[in-house]
Amino acid sequence: MEGLIKSTLNFIQERSRKKKEVLKELDTYKACEECWKIEDNKDREYSFRKFIIHSEQLARQNAETRESHLQKAEGELHALGKKLNKGKLRGREAIDAMVNKVLCSYNSMFKFFKGIRI
Repeated sequence: MEGLIKSTLNFIQERSRKKKEVLKELDTYKACEECWKIEDNKDREYSFRKFIIHSEQLARQNAETRESHLQKAEGELHALGKKLNKGKLRGREAIDAMVNKVLCSYNSMFKFFKGIRI
């Protein structure tokens, strides 16, 4: 009898643990609504309702993607450092162009580096 009770309790605990893991993975949304008014050049006013929806799962996914892109860009920049002053990477302009190419190749979040001298 004790064996049956222990196995039943173990089953219930395992099921409860799995259920909690599933609940952690479920997405949570937050939303807000805002009135938005714009005016054209003829002084006509237009009203809109703006909805902003935030998804925690999408935020986690974006953070993971950002981290992955940062790691890849860092690795490529480190590899680029070994090639400096060799071959085509002798001048400042060539180096800046290559750095911008590496940074811009992963995501638009790096686009602000374009034209910045490092």
